[in-house]
Amino acid sequence: MRHVKVPDRGVDATSMPDWASASTFDVREFGDDEQCLASLLKEVSLELRADGLMVALHQDLHQPTLLFVEGDCCRDSTAERDLIEAASRSARYAGLTDQAVSDLMHQGPGEVLTATIPLRQSIFTISGVFRRKSFGGHDRPRAILTRLLPLMRPFFRLWLDCHEMARRLRGVTAALDNSSVATFFVSCRGEVLFVNKAGRKLLDRNVGISAGGGLLTASTMAETLRLRAAIEHVCLAQPDEAGMTPVLALRREHRRPLMVTLVAAESGAADPMRRTAIAYAFDPDQDLTQLIEPACRFYGLSPCETRLTSSLTQGASLTEAARALCVRDHTARSYLKQIFLKTETNRQAELVGLMLKSAVHTSPHSQTRVF
Repeated sequence: MRHVKVPDRGVDATSMPDWASASTFDVREFGDDEQCLASLLKEVSLELRADGLMVALHQDLHQPTLLFVEGDCCRDSTAERDLIEAASRSARYAGLTDQAVSDLMHQGPGEVLTATIPLRQSIFTISGVFRRKSFGGHDRPRAILTRLLPLMRPFFRLWLDCHEMARRLRGVTAALDNSSVATFFVSCRGEVLFVNKAGRKLLDRNVGISAGGGLLTASTMAETLRLRAAIEHVCLAQPDEAGMTPVLALRREHRRPLMVTLVAAESGAADPMRRTAIAYAFDPDQDLTQLIEPACRFYGLSPCETRLTSSLTQGASLTEAARALCVRDHTARSYLKQIFLKTETNRQAELVGLMLKSAVHTSPHSQTRVF
């Protein structure tokens, strides 16, 4: 069983213990939810008049995640281990019942009462520790915990749903952040609700597109109005217009315009003005080297052949590419023949087309590896 460090106090959003980072969920990312969880369980502890309370989540029976510890549950490592083991044993049998409260038993720090709440593939265990002999008899805390279980069950279900939603949101965010395409999630009014790493990098340069005042704007008022009109058109489009995808060119000084395409993120909102859209921005002047290199490695090109291919893909002539590589023209032609053989192409245009189709659109900060 994995050892989990127990803090000396209940979980709160402002001071999270070290053990949180090792748990199945990183509870530091859900401050408001953890405050609600801690508040509820503190009240449960007071109602039970327990000397300590420990709540654990069992999704893997060998690696329970501590969600809340307070009082005598965290005074020494032996008591901590005993409680986790007792909770794990209760969790193993929880699948046989809907929810249950075990009998009081002597375990480590004192008399321990454990309740189990199975939910989907997860099991919550609530363990109360009683050191005092005057807590009203063995039946009192058991009756109280039995009465509280129906109230705690929907709370834990909502808490679990929240964490599952957050887990999926983290996955979607990671997927967008690992794309080289600048992506903006915007409201019908043009408010920026989310932007991925590539989009933030584009906004930081403040060339052609920005987010002044939290709104997606272009370099001029006319361009901004055109962008806002396109966003509103996408959000308010009727079903027969849903297939139309606006594409805008946002002008920039001394550079090619940014190409922006818009798609509706949702169409079922009751209030049309609450609908959202996704804007994808493409920079025609971006360096394609990082996008092309993984494809070059896939086709087995050497470093020199890769540099030559990257130069050709970005519009350089063979002579210009040879000059950039500091080689003679006939050496560059020799490289190009080898490239044609390895990629099964016959012309530069065919090679460039293949490389662009094979480009790996990952984040500029990520490193790719061909297996």
